[in-house]
Amino acid sequence: MNFKCDEKYVTVHGRTLVIDGIRYIDYSCSGAAFVFTGRSVRARLTSDYKPDPALGDVFMPCCAVLVDGRVTKRFELPEKDRVYELYSSDEERTVTIELMKMSECAFGKVGIVEFITDTDKVSPAPKSGRRIEFVGDSITCGYGIEGKLDVDVFNTKQENPLSAYASQTARRFGAEYNLIAWSGIGVYSSWVEENAEKPLDNWLSPVLYPCADAALCNDLHREPFDEWDFSSFVPQVIVINLGTNDESFTKHIPEREARFRELYLDYMKLIRKKNPDAEMICSYGIMENGLCAVIEDIVRELSQTDRHIHYLRYTTHTAENDGMAVDYHPSQKSHDRMCEELTAKIAEITGWDHT
Repeated sequence: MNFKCDEKYVTVHGRTLVIDGIRYIDYSCSGAAFVFTGRSVRARLTSDYKPDPALGDVFMPCCAVLVDGRVTKRFELPEKDRVYELYSSDEERTVTIELMKMSECAFGKVGIVEFITDTDKVSPAPKSGRRIEFVGDSITCGYGIEGKLDVDVFNTKQENPLSAYASQTARRFGAEYNLIAWSGIGVYSSWVEENAEKPLDNWLSPVLYPCADAALCNDLHREPFDEWDFSSFVPQVIVINLGTNDESFTKHIPEREARFRELYLDYMKLIRKKNPDAEMICSYGIMENGLCAVIEDIVRELSQTDRHIHYLRYTTHTAENDGMAVDYHPSQKSHDRMCEELTAKIAEITGWDHT
């Protein structure tokens, strides 16, 4: 049986965009899941990967296969069009198959052209009644989590959003989740070098948020960008973890912090407009903490009229206590602690039980 990545057959996870019958699963942890009875599952996938002569294969798109919730395969997508084996068994079994994007949207696009199975016994995977949305940067993407500081150079094979705090937290609550995250991105400025005199503001999180897949639309010169259908995934909880890259530019300079405050405040109002009933958690502090007071003050202001917005300061990581991943990013130990802190906060707000 050959079938498209259509909700008649699969449960779609994350923000995706369908163009010419191909479902693009570009954000971290986006993909599709279905219950299957049979012996064989393959997928025809498309990738926009082009080797960089200077850097090699460090930015190659990567995916994972989960069978009954367990990762059974991780693989790279070096070709524009190729059929990949996802599952094979000597005997007919009933299993839940999930194809998931592991590398982030910034490093290559992946589209599901079709699934190919040896039977027609396919149905969408069950959905959860709990839904969490995460808005973030490289931390949320699990950037470099499987590498070590001063040992490894970043590559997508060491990026693991499944091990990062966001996915961990969602699983503890048994929740479906979306990640709208991109390495180096900010609200006022994306990451800049030490002596930058201007913010890097050509590509910011508030640009991504209203769109289904702004990066893909931009690459395809598809304007205006396709809007995200906010009715298709209505989160009860939204976790925002931004500011780390902005701090590379603000540097405690009052006028820069004031501008960050203004833009962050506007962004929270945008997110609230799109999600009028969600609990919103503005979290920050795992890598840098210089903007903690600013973000906490914003939440204090907003919470005067919005009882459903909250602040969470993560315990800042240190090399001595936690070790560090590639490019000073949080290690697995740090992500585990973030998960504990965020899980406690969500449970406090929602009353949800968790593992």
